[in-house]
Amino acid sequence: MNRRDILCLGTGICVSVTAGCLGSNGDSAGSNADDESLWTTGSTDEQDSNDSGSPDDDPTAQFTIGDPSETGASHTMYVRNETDDERSITVQIDRDGESVLDRTEDVPADAFLEIVLAESGTYEAAVESETMRTTTSITRPDDDCEESRTLVTLRDGGIETDTSIRC
Repeated sequence: MNRRDILCLGTGICVSVTAGCLGSNGDSAGSNADDESLWTTGSTDEQDSNDSGSPDDDPTAQFTIGDPSETGASHTMYVRNETDDERSITVQIDRDGESVLDRTEDVPADAFLEIVLAESGTYEAAVESETMRTTTSITRPDDDCEESRTLVTLRDGGIETDTSIRC
């Protein structure tokens, strides 16, 4: 056997093994785009979250930008502290380049802030706590969307951001 034959054989084996590893866990035809797991907060305890992904408990603080009764649509942003300690969290939100919220709140362990974005436009949100910082861009959905939310979760290892829209 020469070197080319060995390389071709090795490449064929690697491609076959990799293709088997890349397969999906389930049947994609049976997947449901409205799967409720997309709307959970990651908690497996049903007492911690409801179907919309928002916690059942009341928020530590709640802010509303605009008047939701005038628009018919809104986007809700939850900032959760999933650490074991209270954290000082700064939330800065600009809408179309103008500051609409700049607050620092002390959020207890396993608690959250709720921010409702009712005015149309593009929002730039920054969440900061100690040495962690994340930024995200949010465009409020059309009136025909059922639900829209961004979940920013602070953990000991960093910040996770998840935005979901269901129309």
